[in-house]
Amino acid sequence: MILEHLEKLLRTEAENRPPNNPFRASAMGRCIREGCFDLLGLKGEPMQPRRMLTLHHGTAIHDALLTPLIKKAMGWRVVDGKDLGDNWVEIDGVKIGYHIDLAFQHETPAWEGLPGSLMSIGVAEIKGWTDITFDKAARGEIDREVHAQAWVYHEATAFNPVVFLGFKKKTSHMVEIVFDRNQREQVVTQTLTGDPILLAKEDPILLTEIVSPFDPSVEKYVRERIKWLKATRDNCFGGLDTIKAVIPGADAVEDEVEKIQGQKAAANYMQKYPEAKGLPERNGSWYSFKTGRKILGFPCSYCSHKARCYPTAAMEMKGDRPVFVIP
Repeated sequence: MILEHLEKLLRTEAENRPPNNPFRASAMGRCIREGCFDLLGLKGEPMQPRRMLTLHHGTAIHDALLTPLIKKAMGWRVVDGKDLGDNWVEIDGVKIGYHIDLAFQHETPAWEGLPGSLMSIGVAEIKGWTDITFDKAARGEIDREVHAQAWVYHEATAFNPVVFLGFKKKTSHMVEIVFDRNQREQVVTQTLTGDPILLAKEDPILLTEIVSPFDPSVEKYVRERIKWLKATRDNCFGGLDTIKAVIPGADAVEDEVEKIQGQKAAANYMQKYPEAKGLPERNGSWYSFKTGRKILGFPCSYCSHKARCYPTAAMEMKGDRPVFVIP
């Protein structure tokens, strides 16, 4: 009665979404081939209504929840990125657009020998993350997309540090990743992890803080991506087949893994599926088996252009989630 109208709206929005702009800071860590497809205006598979609703959810978290709360908490120390507008930086002859979420004055003392005015303002980016991305960050693992966007901000501004605030939609937990141009090694601090009872009693929002230098390999990837995008824009590379043959992609093909809990269940699985050869990996009471099949992993499994790179991939359902199997 009501939701059918919402479904129709979200499907229409998905059909009318323009290709992503690959010349944005937020896109610099994404797959190079995906960026070239977008640059040529090739439409990918439209998002399904639930994913579109998830995007709206992320926008609401950003605009209606975290931004006003941070401004209220920090007062005059925070400037909303909407007041600063859109900006761009030229990298290797190409204009890369960016829009920071927040600028803030922080209380960290200026580093000795450096002008205090350059070191007293930082920039912050708010991200509503999937469980996969958030859980990796909570373990101290930083996704390339995050690192690449932070590096562009580092290249474009004199602000320091560049802070990413990751929000887990399911539980309202957060992680804070601080990219500091003066940092020499990564430091990961996890909240109350040694005392689960105290963690439950205190129930803080911050699970992990990561203070990290900029990874030189990320700069190399960003410059390589810009090189290919510029060449694609200027020459078009002779069409789709040439792009697939020449331009590097994410190519996230991986072994399918089945996780079984308990020794008896694992033994039954081995008897039922003898093709799952070799001893399984064990983590506590969980056993991980390679099924012998290849599947698309992240980020390819989420990409709207996956059918162009993997036209023979077949979708199956594994519980409540889709799996794309490579023949």
